[in-house]
Amino acid sequence: MTKGRVTVTVRRTTALAMVLSVAAAVGVSTAGPAQAVQYPQATIVSADPQNNTPNVLNGAVKAIVQVGNKIVLGGTFTSVQESGSNKPIQTRTRLLAFDATTGVVDPAFAPVLDGEVSSLAVSADGQSVYVGGYFNNLNGVATKKLTRINLADGTKTAGFKPAVPNSNVRDLRLMANGQLIVAGGFSKLGAVLTSQIGSLNAATGAVTPFLSGLAFAGPLNGGVLTVNKIDVSGDGSKLLGLGNFSTINGAPRSQLFLLDTSGPAAVLSSWQTGFFAPGCAGVFDTYMRDLDISPDGSYAVVTTTGAYGGPSSPCDTQSRWDLTTNASGLMPVWTNVTGGDTTYAVAVTNAAVYVGGHFRWINNPYAGDAAGPGAVPRQGIAALDPANGLPLSWNPGRDRGVGVFDFLASSTGLWVGNDTKKIGGETHQRIAFFPLAGGVTPPANATASLPGTAVLLGRPGAGSDASVLYRVNAAGSALASADDGPDWTADDQAANAFRNSGSNSAYWGGGETADSTVPNTALDRAPLALFDSERWDPGTAGDGNEMQWQFPVAAGTHVSVRLYLIDRCGCTSVAGSRVFTVGIDGNPVAPNLDVNAIAGHNVGTMRSFDVTSDGSVDIDFRHLVENPLINGIEIINKDVPAGTGGPGTADEVRTVGYDGSSAPSAPVTLAGTESWSQARGAFAVDGVVYNGWADGTMTARAFDGSTFGPKSALDLHGSGFISELPNVTGIVYQNSRIYYTLFGNSNLYSRAFTSESRVVGELRSTVGGASALNPAGVAGMFLSGSTLYAADKTDGHLYAVPFTGGLVGGSATTVDSTVDWRSHGTFLR
Repeated sequence: MTKGRVTVTVRRTTALAMVLSVAAAVGVSTAGPAQAVQYPQATIVSADPQNNTPNVLNGAVKAIVQVGNKIVLGGTFTSVQESGSNKPIQTRTRLLAFDATTGVVDPAFAPVLDGEVSSLAVSADGQSVYVGGYFNNLNGVATKKLTRINLADGTKTAGFKPAVPNSNVRDLRLMANGQLIVAGGFSKLGAVLTSQIGSLNAATGAVTPFLSGLAFAGPLNGGVLTVNKIDVSGDGSKLLGLGNFSTINGAPRSQLFLLDTSGPAAVLSSWQTGFFAPGCAGVFDTYMRDLDISPDGSYAVVTTTGAYGGPSSPCDTQSRWDLTTNASGLMPVWTNVTGGDTTYAVAVTNAAVYVGGHFRWINNPYAGDAAGPGAVPRQGIAALDPANGLPLSWNPGRDRGVGVFDFLASSTGLWVGNDTKKIGGETHQRIAFFPLAGGVTPPANATASLPGTAVLLGRPGAGSDASVLYRVNAAGSALASADDGPDWTADDQAANAFRNSGSNSAYWGGGETADSTVPNTALDRAPLALFDSERWDPGTAGDGNEMQWQFPVAAGTHVSVRLYLIDRCGCTSVAGSRVFTVGIDGNPVAPNLDVNAIAGHNVGTMRSFDVTSDGSVDIDFRHLVENPLINGIEIINKDVPAGTGGPGTADEVRTVGYDGSSAPSAPVTLAGTESWSQARGAFAVDGVVYNGWADGTMTARAFDGSTFGPKSALDLHGSGFISELPNVTGIVYQNSRIYYTLFGNSNLYSRAFTSESRVVGELRSTVGGASALNPAGVAGMFLSGSTLYAADKTDGHLYAVPFTGGLVGGSATTVDSTVDWRSHGTFLR
């Protein structure tokens, strides 16, 4: 992790708001009257960078603009070399220009600045660029922090005599109303006392009253007041800024503010958030790094540094912010946590949110400086889904270095300015271009609606196994059956007093494996989640209160007692460290049971013992070394044939035509070509069916109405969703999120989901108003428009609840009782 008190002063500006016919002739990015907006771009750029961009040999590229077919770079570099063999090294001191198509460096544009160029903006006539930064001289002449330079020859533009800032300039914006907005660490522009942001006449450089009267206060961590980044919406009505401050004009504005710039003077908006009020690592005076407003002006994305602070922290994140509502206490639409690595630059297009820094992962909220559950590898550069912040499949990778410092999305591709030599697996030193040609069009994310056909995968209860007398998840909650037999009941002393008191429970979570003794066939399968929790006895040998279980079973019944065991504790991880005795009906069936010796540490195993009941099957666990434990108990009646029902019934697929109001058509049964009894929820997007499985996996495949295509597995990246999948009873998809119910659970849950990359979000949220749905009673569900349909697991009837904006509203209404709607996964097509 590269950290420190680094002040990054970068910004992108797009091409001019100039005459459209001229822009079209030369292929310039035109994005309305304000320069700040990225070109919209309907597709994701190619991951293969253009070959002929020049190599910037040292320093870093920190600002990029395009004028016609000319690219202008600013930064801390001093030399450049055109692509190709034996090209001469050319001196270019913190500014250079080159042809966007050929990569040829402009020989006439070679101004010399003695300090960093932090930001660039293009003049309204397209003949010059405004330059802001840390410099004090231009071509050997005193020129402090801000200037305007002719593109034709690199000289200072006559007539522009800016009010000199008394400290550095970190960002610039040229507005259509002739205002040049300047932001940085200054408090004066010339003789005029200002805040850390001010406005100049773009032609003369004189201070204007357009942006005045803003008093910033409350710098963090002993730092100084600064406005580090600004951006302006395409219509010029909004200006968003970030920096080191806590209040503006006495009102709380923690490091982020919005101005209304639609009138004759800028006004502080009532738009406010406290999300960035918490501190991050103390080495950062401000942890805010970059922002960018979407092409349509409706939202912005903000990036930060700060060190890992947990899943709800603002530190080391990328977050999306709605700009359409002026209110206080706003929270992000989505937040992506990198897991402790900085994101410097961001560019928002219609197809993607491009982010760059020295991060290693995306979707990593639960680990710091390591890949946690759900973490998707992305080295130094990534494209995010604008709807939910999850990573898209675009993954060129780059040498991480300190980071990417600027993006420019143009009408032909994406320019990337950074501080390293390799990107996309190729050498492109400090500047690279990813063309739109060869890129990917984002999916439509289309879903079916009623009238349509509901597809029901598997039939719960069709393979009910009458031979199973008891299934108990020791110390755990109820678990859905993995083999379409009876479900596993919770270890609930109040509801079913199978055991004595005095024992303790422990929850370990997922991550375990199981040996071959644990049943794993279609008709006889134990869920791996049995091994997530354990019941253990803290007593001592001979204390008269050893752990005991009692199960009423008719006398004379021949049964198999199955005990599911695993040692998850690091305190007893080797053979001999935990040994105990198991007795059934007073007989020591396992006098020296050593789970670690039998299966190994963190490996589940099953031990089966055949007995004849005397009216009660009594199981006791007695101490030898350390504490006895048990994870699950199953009692099988050997006098009853096992696995009644069987595949072909439990695994069948049914289709039901339905319009949402009148009686549905009679179900049509399709031949079961898959173990659909193992399905755990299903939904369809763009004609692709996604469904979970009882083994914690998830797959995708096509379905044409009668036949399923080959399935492919989703990479869940060790997500916490894996442990939930065996208990999923229904899933639906809406607006780039999945909503799902879990066996025996009274909540409706939600995670982000991106169909383009098939990534599931690691952050889970609980949906409001879900009691009307009765999530614990769901046995398959589907969504049509703003109505959520679910099957009742008790009677199979179909009921409906309103579902709008990701919330359940109103009450449930039974809409059909003529068809048994229960399934292991239902989707609409």
